[in-house]
Amino acid sequence: ELIERLKQGKVYIPEQARAALDGFFSPTNLSALRELTLQTVAERIDRDVREVMRTQGIAGPWPVRARIVVAVDGVGNGDELVRLGRRLAERRRAPWSVVFVDRGDIGPEQQAGVERTFELAARLGGEPVTLRGHDPVEELIAFARDHNATTLVVGRSRHRPWAGWFGSTLSQRLLRQAEEFEITFVASRSARVRRRRRWLRRLEPARDYVLLLAVVAAATGMAAVIEPLVPLPSLSLVFLTAVLLVAVRTAMRPALITAVLSAAAYNFFFTEPRYTFAMHHTHELVTVGFFLIMGLIGGQLAGRLRHQVLALRGTNEQTQRLLSLSRRLAAAVDLATVHREATLAIAEHLHVPVVLLAPSDSGQLAQAASSQDELALNDKAWSAAQWAFDHRQPSGFQTQTLSAIDWRFLPLAIDQDCFGVLGVHQPSQGFQSEQLAAIDALTTQVTMAMARTRLATTLEQAKVAEETERLRSALLSSVSHDLRTPLASMIGAASSLRSLDEALSTKDRQELLDSVISEGERLNRYIQNLLDMTRLGHGTLKLERDWIGIDDILNSALRRTRELLSPCRLVRNIEPGLPLLYVHPALIEQALVNVIENAAKFSPDGGEVRVAATREGAELLITVADEGPGIPPDQREQVFNMFFTGGEGDRGKHGSGLGLAICSGMIGAHGGRIEALPGPGGRGTSIAIHLPLI
Repeated sequence: ELIERLKQGKVYIPEQARAALDGFFSPTNLSALRELTLQTVAERIDRDVREVMRTQGIAGPWPVRARIVVAVDGVGNGDELVRLGRRLAERRRAPWSVVFVDRGDIGPEQQAGVERTFELAARLGGEPVTLRGHDPVEELIAFARDHNATTLVVGRSRHRPWAGWFGSTLSQRLLRQAEEFEITFVASRSARVRRRRRWLRRLEPARDYVLLLAVVAAATGMAAVIEPLVPLPSLSLVFLTAVLLVAVRTAMRPALITAVLSAAAYNFFFTEPRYTFAMHHTHELVTVGFFLIMGLIGGQLAGRLRHQVLALRGTNEQTQRLLSLSRRLAAAVDLATVHREATLAIAEHLHVPVVLLAPSDSGQLAQAASSQDELALNDKAWSAAQWAFDHRQPSGFQTQTLSAIDWRFLPLAIDQDCFGVLGVHQPSQGFQSEQLAAIDALTTQVTMAMARTRLATTLEQAKVAEETERLRSALLSSVSHDLRTPLASMIGAASSLRSLDEALSTKDRQELLDSVISEGERLNRYIQNLLDMTRLGHGTLKLERDWIGIDDILNSALRRTRELLSPCRLVRNIEPGLPLLYVHPALIEQALVNVIENAAKFSPDGGEVRVAATREGAELLITVADEGPGIPPDQREQVFNMFFTGGEGDRGKHGSGLGLAICSGMIGAHGGRIEALPGPGGRGTSIAIHLPLI
């Protein structure tokens, strides 16, 4: 509609923009704009549909647009699968994901292959995803249904010698269980010898096979002992128990071997004719056959259950590690603490040296923290770390960049920012898949903590800048008023004396001179307040303590404020026998002058100003009370802030907001405190000053 209105001239277009718009309305641009609009609408509909499915528990797929899932294993033709998935996604204008199912038995070589495949997918615009589970088919189909996928791209081996023992191959299961998906199989070009070598490398440790032999021997001995007491078929339960015991203690392959050996031992030692594998009775053949089937099934189920328990235990341990690191990082208030806690936590978990490198002002990396005091990197390690920082990609062992070194460097990057590089030393036996996954998770936590810390620092700086600007504005406003007013009075009086000198009487001349002196003293007091506030703010106020009596300080302060107190009735109440104070006399006197000035300003003519000094435990309490309008309860703490003048009560328009703030700083420097309280009888204000007695 907007385009049509523009073309019809119903919307004003400047002359300078008409030429550009004429080119914009070309058929090619309009077609691209239409496709872009449809793409955006499809994305939004897809997102909304998936949200409804999640909230209402609807099983997928319920596709509203094309979505492609590529399954890789890190050993086969992963790169070819990724490139095919990208071509399909571009052709169909569809999002695509690359999925790897980690069954917990992945080795370093396979892990490196998965990472290389994920890096390629990320560069081509795909979404790398790692799933954890025992059955790759079930995990892949569940992920595809949850994400409303339409197409599965899977690598298919040309030779799988052991597939189909207990059911179908992976390809057959996908064809049977994923009928609602479009499935594209890509033949693997991996050599048969390579797969055999990989199968051999995945053999369990020798102790598992020693255990199964010992268990089978023990089961045979136990069956021989109880043979006279139980029927022959019941002896098979002893061997079945042995199969389950091996299955829950080792892996699936030793459990299957245990089932075969147990069936052979049962046949050889306990069925007729004994000490041969021949069987003359049908029921014995059936017993051995069913035992072998039950042993194989039970061993497979027990092995799968053990694998799931181990995976759950690993996930729980990783969750606990992440929670512990999160707690340690949450307590960090600066980047240095984050660096230290991160390196220590990861080193404690992996039991390897860890170093964290952060960029300096020149952009080059420098060591910010390490798990060991003297941890040095060689030139190749520094080059790998700098490359990881510059390219936002991992480097070092099990990567495509400087893989021969003993360090693995991970960039601490989020969005467009990179806070540094985390280096992990390679252990002698290499990292397992769960350890690499834990490193990635911990690295993400560290990156988020560094981003949070930097954001908090930025917010604090912005807050300080805002407060500084507020104080600057308040200072300028205060100076413009409190300096110009006495200056204007002094200039006016001096001008009158100069121009009307002969016409003025002696009394008038004296009043003008008194006005100049009074306003000059007022200006001097204000400038002194500014200087005191500056010294308090910069920490340059030095306390030159001396022993002095409170009577002397009060008398000096009252002499300085006698003109302001002249319209008021002054009531003094000094408790006799008060001990001496060990204070800076001039500062305490200035604080009392500021408080008494406030009381005199806001007291009505003829009002009473009470000055009292008493002892309360280990403190000397000095109170100055007036009969003015008082301070509202919600402002009794704010009146001690700089430049707070309020809108009513004791602050109002009579002050600049520095007097009580200076009092608070001076009293606090002596270890005392000051507070605003209601006046006697609930009328006016009472300022209480507490000074410690030494």
